[in-house]
Amino acid sequence: LQAEMRDRQATWYPPACHLALVETSHTDERRAGQACSGAVEVLRAHGLEVRGPLPAGIARLRGQHRFHALVRSSSRAPLHRGLAAVERTERQWSQPGVRLVLDVDPQSFA
Repeated sequence: LQAEMRDRQATWYPPACHLALVETSHTDERRAGQACSGAVEVLRAHGLEVRGPLPAGIARLRGQHRFHALVRSSSRAPLHRGLAAVERTERQWSQPGVRLVLDVDPQSFA
């Protein structure tokens, strides 16, 4: 257990940090990717570390193209402020029909 905790601290994974997963999906791959990029820009503007956007592990599911971005923060408050900004500004960077999911403390990245 101690070795696992050291590894998580060194690689900055929970409980050493807080995570959120941003997922966008749409029948049009380009629209899904552009929307995820827009969300990432907002999060980075709020000083958060973001990995992505990338196609999801299962990139196409039930006819929807999916993109993910992983957000990391040392504390919950900045993470929640950034996610709130994504929700607040969604109409500025997204397109009609794009589905946005914000998952705090995600259990899976598929």
